[in-house]
Amino acid sequence: MRLPEPEEVDRLNTLELTEGNAEPSMTATEPRARRTGTNPIVWIGIGVSLAFLYLFLRNVQWQELTASLAEAHYVYVLPALALWFTTLWLRCLRWKVMIRHLKPTSMGSLASAMSIGFMATNLLPARVGELVRAAALARSERLKVSGVFATIVVERIFDVLSLLFFMMLVLLYLPARGEHAATLEKLRFFGGLFAAVIAAVVTFLVMLRAYPAQVKRALGPILARLPEGFAQHVSSALENFVEGLGMLSGWTELLVVSVLSLVLWLNIGLINWALSFAFDIHISVLGACSIFVVTAFAIALPQAPSFIGVFHVAVETSLRLLEVGTVSAKSYAIVLWAISVFPPVVLGLYFLWRGHLTLGELTRPDAAS
Repeated sequence: MRLPEPEEVDRLNTLELTEGNAEPSMTATEPRARRTGTNPIVWIGIGVSLAFLYLFLRNVQWQELTASLAEAHYVYVLPALALWFTTLWLRCLRWKVMIRHLKPTSMGSLASAMSIGFMATNLLPARVGELVRAAALARSERLKVSGVFATIVVERIFDVLSLLFFMMLVLLYLPARGEHAATLEKLRFFGGLFAAVIAAVVTFLVMLRAYPAQVKRALGPILARLPEGFAQHVSSALENFVEGLGMLSGWTELLVVSVLSLVLWLNIGLINWALSFAFDIHISVLGACSIFVVTAFAIALPQAPSFIGVFHVAVETSLRLLEVGTVSAKSYAIVLWAISVFPPVVLGLYFLWRGHLTLGELTRPDAAS
């Protein structure tokens, strides 16, 4: 899972919805926001996706791939889809815990905003999905966009920590066998390294939760040595994070969010595991978790909407490390991509229609209520 970009933090800091209406303030960041579609990163992302799509499709034995897809046991897509909806429910439940100090919010409103955000990520360039999600919920619940976005920043921190945790488990406990056994054995060292990283970050978060002013004061000399623009980005992100942590009123809520994050990602691993039966792929649940570990970090690259190409190569690579044949790995990657993309797009479009909204309304800085 990707953390919000500094530009997104900047934009949300200036896009405040006032209580009583949904009129955002206008700032100098508006022209940059309006130029998102022409951002060079968009074209770089498209180029990256095309390159990875070429890597995925080169040397494909089309007859074998078609046969593999035709002979798959698609009945196993049903439990995979059921688990996908369970994951959506877990995401909404976690968000409900995090945002209830702004306003008690129904699961329906959270599911609507989250689905619209995921749909925007899959259909629009520049990864505006998180901005759209914050704007959609702020609009429906009469909240400040920056306040909603602060919870998303914290959400992403918990996602990254969860990914590091599962990466540690994969590297330390996934059996090493076959031609890639030596590679995995060499990576065992990083399992311990990630354990140390998790411990350090958790310690930092605990200190930030308990002593926010002191931690920010201690970071002052470090930020002063950084380039001014970058230091401002870090400071803005830190402010959003502190604001988000402040919504967790006690250690019990912090523990609940942590547990929900781990269960959520384990559930994603179960999606991967359930789908493996469709292609007679024999992997453990931990092996299935390694798929989302590889994929989550791969899709952090700039790329086209829907993660096309990069997602496919990442899934295939993770399966090849698990000694899965090329044809089965490619077939699996195609179907898993479809399960990951089409449900949120369909749900997002439905919630847009039901709310009488358009993506244009949610992505422009001067969006009205």
